[in-house]
Amino acid sequence: MLLNHKGNTLIESLFALSIYLMIVVYFVESLTVLNKAQLRFRYVQENSNKQELRIAEEGDDLQSKLKEALRS
Repeated sequence: MLLNHKGNTLIESLFALSIYLMIVVYFVESLTVLNKAQLRFRYVQENSNKQELRIAEEGDDLQSKLKEALRS
């Protein structure tokens, strides 16, 4: 009776399905976290580039501020 290995029982199948779904959820969650981190990094990088461009265009660096302070 216990030696009959013709197929899986319902409990074994559900257990295997739950393990599979946990792995799938883990990978989807990992991809979501990585995507959010990449978007956050891109946003910070774009803001940094804009700020550097503004500083380069306006001459708003420390050296020009010191020259203005010394002129006053």
